Amino acid sequence: GFLLIGVFFRFCWEFVGPSFVSSFVLRLHSLITIALLPLVFTPLIVKDIVVRPRFMEVPGPFYWVFAIHFLSTMFYSLFSLRRQWLVAEGDQRNRIKYMFFAFVFAALAGTLYVLSTFSPKVPQIYYFFEIVYVSLVPVIILRSRMMDINLALRYTLVYLVMGFSLGLPLAGLVWM
Repeated sequence: GFLLIGVFFRFCWEFVGPSFVSSFVLRLHSLITIALLPLVFTPLIVKDIVVRPRFMEVPGPFYWVFAIHFLSTMFYSLFSLRRQWLVAEGDQRNRIKYMFFAFVFAALAGTLYVLSTFSPKVPQIYYFFEIVYVSLVPVIILRSRMMDINLALRYTLVYLVMGFSLGLPLAGLVWM
């Protein structure tokens, strides 16, 4: 959860550029993400997971911190994309428009996920929006020639190694 939020925010920052997301905001977001990372594997965030009658995470006492961090990241990213779109021109304007469209699905999925965790009455339809978002982003990147494939693979590999390097020791500390 928290590590993915940090990677998503970094992706948005790289996409819109440092002129629209200040380095202070990026550092603050990274600091909050790293500070909250040890809580991920504890019952403070997710107290329990129930699978019957439907799959549901039971929020822990600090789940609201995760929810605020998660949703503020999503909506700040949308806000930054919109600001960039207003001043962009030509192909860059179209790229931002398409990515904004994909991020709207991500924000819907995130909002519905948090709401369904807090209230079992909210239907779990966020999976649909996640599938749409995850399907749209690679298509948008490739069709609008936003990124070289070799560069994308290199970044993916670097972030995967970084994620496992941070996540495995933390998981080992929690479960040992």
